[in-house]
Amino acid sequence: MYQNNNQVLGFYLPGFGDGGISAITEEAGIELLKMRIVETNKIFIPEENKVAYDYLISNGYIEEKVIHRMIIGEVFERKPQYCYSRIGGFAG
Repeated sequence: MYQNNNQVLGFYLPGFGDGGISAITEEAGIELLKMRIVETNKIFIPEENKVAYDYLISNGYIEEKVIHRMIIGEVFERKPQYCYSRIGGFAG
C-alpha cells in the first residue's frame, strides 16, 4: 500500500494474478511499479497509462505485443490511467 498523510493513494497485490497495481497519483503508481518490476520482467499495462509506459520504456522494457480488450454486455466506466499493472486477463 502507498500512503501519504494517512490517505491510501495506491496498492499492489503481489500474490494475486499478475500482481495488480492501482494508484490515483503518478507518484504512488511509479513507486509501486518499482516494487513490481524487481520481481518480474513481464508486465501488462493499459495503453492509456502513458506514465507507466514511459517509465517502463526508460528502464529498458520493450513493447512486445498489444492485447485487445474485449467485452460483452453493457460498457462500464473504467479509469485505465490508474492501472499500473493488471491483475490478470480474467480481471483487467
